[in-house]
Amino acid sequence: MLFTQTLRKQLYASASAVFVTLLTVVLTVSLVRILGQAAAGRADPTAIVLLIALGSLNALPILLSLTAFISVLLVIGRMYKDSEMNIWFTSGVSLARFLGPVLGFALPFAILILLFSLFVAPWANQQVDELRARYDQRDDVSRVAPGRFIESPGAERVFFVETFDEEKRTVTNVFAAFRENTPEGEKVTVLMADSGQVEVRDGERYVVMQSGRRYEGSPGQPQASVMQFDSYALRLESRAVNLTTRGADQGAASLPQLLLDNSAAARAELVKRIGAVLMLLNLALLAVPLSFVNPRAGRSANLLLALLLYIIYNNLLSFAQVNVANGKLSFFTGMFLVHFVVLGLTWALIVRAQSNARLNPLSARTWRIWMRLT
Repeated sequence: MLFTQTLRKQLYASASAVFVTLLTVVLTVSLVRILGQAAAGRADPTAIVLLIALGSLNALPILLSLTAFISVLLVIGRMYKDSEMNIWFTSGVSLARFLGPVLGFALPFAILILLFSLFVAPWANQQVDELRARYDQRDDVSRVAPGRFIESPGAERVFFVETFDEEKRTVTNVFAAFRENTPEGEKVTVLMADSGQVEVRDGERYVVMQSGRRYEGSPGQPQASVMQFDSYALRLESRAVNLTTRGADQGAASLPQLLLDNSAAARAELVKRIGAVLMLLNLALLAVPLSFVNPRAGRSANLLLALLLYIIYNNLLSFAQVNVANGKLSFFTGMFLVHFVVLGLTWALIVRAQSNARLNPLSARTWRIWMRLT
């Protein structure tokens, strides 16, 4: 039918532009965030591109949902603005007739979201966890970013180097501070040296500092010892990479792991992943009545209302997931309650638009319109 073909063609054309715009925003934000983490020593600078790619895969379900929602709002809103909707209404096409083509437009997005939510996003989360674990378990000097103070895991050591030659494994203008608990109490040691070099002695890794000073004292005590040295070897704490906890985080757990896990946390994760598909379908349908635009007025109010409803919808889903994880809601209640409420709201808005009057649940006219639409 001409109506269906025209509408879907416009929806897919709009979706392409919206998706590219949203993806650009996500990539830019991810780049700034990960660069900040790398500069602070919390992310591997050599894996920035990989971290951005994995983060984008994890964000795709949200991007696809927003793409479908915004595309329907823009296309049908433009049709109202150009008075094209009046032509369709005059031809006997009701607002409810838009639901079928919109649902057909949203189904491919729903399939993609299902695949990404159930399989791709958990794999991406797992890869990010492994990259961060490998980086966190490197020795302290390997994690140093020249020109910045870097804390080791647990904040037990702080390192600063002005320059770091990775090939020669040499550093210049070294500052190191660490604390340790002794029978006499906590002690803080500060080391400063002009240069240093990473060496391996008897299988252990050391940073050997030359021409420096060592300060040692206890917090709150005025006494401190000062020592100058020509060479001082500080053992690095190399940590073995332990990836046996893969899947412990529910966000990185695979679908079979979640299905075999009867815990409330696993059920809450399923609510989140399957709920992303239902959310997309509901948002696409909800955008149909929300797209109304008065040709003589602007469309800002409708877009703001749509954005507000999206935020409320997303927060309600998060609230349901948290309550399922805490055992306050059953799995099926947390899975479907919010979606049914939004679906009912969509149908109520369509009935209101069809009735050309305020929605009155007790009105016989409203029920006649509802029966005619069903």
